[in-house]
Amino acid sequence: MAFETATMNTPGAKIYPVRALTQVMLFDKKLKMWQAPGMAFLKDDPAMAQFPLLLAPNREVYNKAGNVKAALDAGMKPYEAMGLKWSCDWTAMQVPGTSYISVSHGVQKVGLSCNACHTKGGVMDFKALGFGPEQVKQLQWGGG
Repeated sequence: MAFETATMNTPGAKIYPVRALTQVMLFDKKLKMWQAPGMAFLKDDPAMAQFPLLLAPNREVYNKAGNVKAALDAGMKPYEAMGLKWSCDWTAMQVPGTSYISVSHGVQKVGLSCNACHTKGGVMDFKALGFGPEQVKQLQWGGG
């Protein structure tokens, strides 16, 4: 999400359906980023000179067989035409931190009714979200 995380005390705050996204990137264990076509300027940058080469797997190949090496071989082919032959020795690194992606596809055409959340025992546990007893009572306005 491209905006600051709100709290229950943020005026106008809303709850959006999101899921945590952990990102993993694949890097060449031997080659450095500056060795890629057009990236030689990084060689003289102390902060980037040792940064590993980011690899580009072919997702279609990976999704069919679940084979990372085959996906990397297929994904790196276009770069070979530019003179970059990857070492075939790769590693995976998790991107630090967590980002969030909105749940905006694969959503049912008809969503939950208001009472699905705003009742006692509804899908939203207002107490667990940090609301006090009076606020919980106000938010559970649907009866039940």
